[in-house]
Amino acid sequence: MSRNGPRLSAGPAGYAMDNFGPRVQRFFIEHPDWKPSVDSHCPIGWDSILGQALADLYELARSRRARVSIRQVKEKFAELRIYFRVAGESPQIHIDIVGEGGRLSGRSPRASADSIREAAMAIVNRASEESRKACEVCGQPGSVRPGGWLRVFCDEHLPDENLD
Repeated sequence: MSRNGPRLSAGPAGYAMDNFGPRVQRFFIEHPDWKPSVDSHCPIGWDSILGQALADLYELARSRRARVSIRQVKEKFAELRIYFRVAGESPQIHIDIVGEGGRLSGRSPRASADSIREAAMAIVNRASEESRKACEVCGQPGSVRPGGWLRVFCDEHLPDENLD
C-alpha cells in the first residue's frame, strides 16, 4: 500500500487488480509479494473460492516457513487454476489433453507426503473442485455448461446461446 492508498491497477507483467473480485484484491493489497507473475484473472463469482485458497496457501507458507510464489490464476476448462511454485521444491507439471471424449488431465509424480507442494496442491485442488460447482457470475450453485467454451453458470446467468 502506497502513501496515497492502494494501487488497484498496477503490478508485474500486465497484472491488473481489476481482474479480481474485492476479496482477492484485498489479499493482494495486504500481500503484494503474492501477486501473480503472469497476467491473471478470476471470474467474479469465484472471488470467495480464490480468496480462501490464497489465504490457506499463505497460512501454509507462513506456518511451514516456505516461500511460495503465485505464477498465474485463471479459468481453464470450467475450473479455477492456480499455478504456483514452492522455493526449493521441483515444480509440478500439469498436462491437459482435450479430445472428442472430453478432457484428460495429468500431473507429474507426487512429491513426498510431507512436501509443502503436496499440501499446497490439496488446497488448489479443493478450490478447483469448488469452482466447477459455482456460477462464474454470482458464485451460487451452478454446473458446467457445454458450448464453445466450457463454463460454469447457474440457471439465472446461463447465456442465451446455451439454450437449445
